[in-house]
Amino acid sequence: MARQRRRTANEDPDTDNDPILALYRNYFAAARRLHEMVEEARRASEASFGDERETHLNRLETFLPLWLSALFTACEGFRKIDAHDAALDPQMREIMAPLRRVWQHTVEYHDDLKQKQGRATFYGQKSENLSKAQALHATFEEFFRNHVRSLEQGRPDDADIH
Repeated sequence: MARQRRRTANEDPDTDNDPILALYRNYFAAARRLHEMVEEARRASEASFGDERETHLNRLETFLPLWLSALFTACEGFRKIDAHDAALDPQMREIMAPLRRVWQHTVEYHDDLKQKQGRATFYGQKSENLSKAQALHATFEEFFRNHVRSLEQGRPDDADIH
């Protein structure tokens, strides 16, 4: 009979000390939830009018920089654990500087004008940064899903990190 290995005190029982699972659980899960909130606020604002629409646009304005900041943090974590992925690496290289700017103007105090100016370059339609961030987010989700599938080779249909 196989004997189970005992966990050490510093091991996370939910990740088995797998740095990819820890990255997902500790960083990307927040980005994923915030992304859901952004999409929910966006859909609600498109389907409403007047004061109700204003409420949803305010929610969108609140959640959007938080999602982008969480996405930036997940990217930083990915780099810190020295992970590499053929799809993620070029996407991160392309958007890291603009994401860092949004992150800085979200976590550091700036007066209202500086706050808006600091994020404005990211949100400009010509920059296409929002669509790049959406694509990066989707690629991260696929990366984590594939990682779980590789761990769960016996049950690929049941493997879902979410």
